[in-house]
Amino acid sequence: MKIFVKTILLSVVALTLSLGYAPQTQAQSKKARTQKTTTKTRPVVYGTEYDYLSKRYITEYDCSECDETQLKIYRNSIYARHGRYFKDNELSRFFYSYSWYDPYRKEVPESELNKYEKANIKFIRRIEKEWWGK
Repeated sequence: MKIFVKTILLSVVALTLSLGYAPQTQAQSKKARTQKTTTKTRPVVYGTEYDYLSKRYITEYDCSECDETQLKIYRNSIYARHGRYFKDNELSRFFYSYSWYDPYRKEVPESELNKYEKANIKFIRRIEKEWWGK
């Protein structure tokens, strides 16, 4: 039983590191490749590890290895790339650790989100509710 728990813990650590929970190293390595695309107000950031959330519909398979925190980060990364501030200290600290994060507004108008972003936010919220009742 102890080996099983240790294996799970090591898997979680490896997954969190691979998904960007070591933000200082990733932020530094991705800094040069980050680019911005202008919207009506300010640029949307592209060149991050979260770009796919704006370019395709995600599936349950994409989220199958995620815990509550990771799903929360995925959902909010869409807003972060559009320049949203976060009241949640955990999210705020997480996104401020990336060089591309440049918040300038409290909310992102739905009209500025593309079809993939809207669908993925809705999808992640549904999964959060189904899996954790949130």
